Amino acid sequence: MPCLPDLADALWRDRRVRVRYVRDGRTATRKITRSAWCSPATGIWWRCATGRRRTYRVSRMRAVDLIDEPATHPPGFDLAVTRAESRRALEHEAVAVEVTVRVAAAALPRLRRLVPVPGKDRVPVTATGEVELTVPFENLGCARSALPCLGSAAKVLAPSSCAPRWPPSYARYAH
Repeated sequence: MPCLPDLADALWRDRRVRVRYVRDGRTATRKITRSAWCSPATGIWWRCATGRRRTYRVSRMRAVDLIDEPATHPPGFDLAVTRAESRRALEHEAVAVEVTVRVAAAALPRLRRLVPVPGKDRVPVTATGEVELTVPFENLGCARSALPCLGSAAKVLAPSSCAPRWPPSYARYAH
C-alpha cells in the first residue's frame, strides 16, 4: 500500500491530508481530512478521519498529500473510544446483497479478501475440497466485480444476477 507511509507521517506530525480515493470502481474523489488513526483490522488497513467521522480503506487510496495545517480534533475527542466505535461499525455494517457460491478450497483465502469485514468470518480458511457458502457484498456491482477474480475456482449459485456475464466467445473457458 503505497499511501501508508504518508498517512503514518500525517498521524505522527498531526497534519491534515488531501486524499485521492476510489470506491467501487467509481471516479477518484479528493477529500481533505483530519487523521485520527490507521490500523489493520481483519487483515485490511483502515484509516479513520475526525470531523464528520468516516472510515476509509487504505488500499483504495491512490494518493495522499500532507497539508501544512494542524489536524485539530473536536473537543472531548477520545482516540481509543473513536477507534473502538469505528471498528464495531465496520464489523456490523449492513450489507445489501448476499451471494451463495461454491468455491474450491484453494480460492478461499482470495474470497476472504474480497468480501467486506462483516462477512470475513463466514469464509473458512482451513477447508478442503469445495465449499458452498453465502457471503455478503455491499451491492450487486461489488459482487459482480469481485467474483470473476476467482475464475473457475468459484461458481455463483444465487442470485443469478451476480453470476459473471462472459461474452459468448469466452464460453469454452467457463468450465
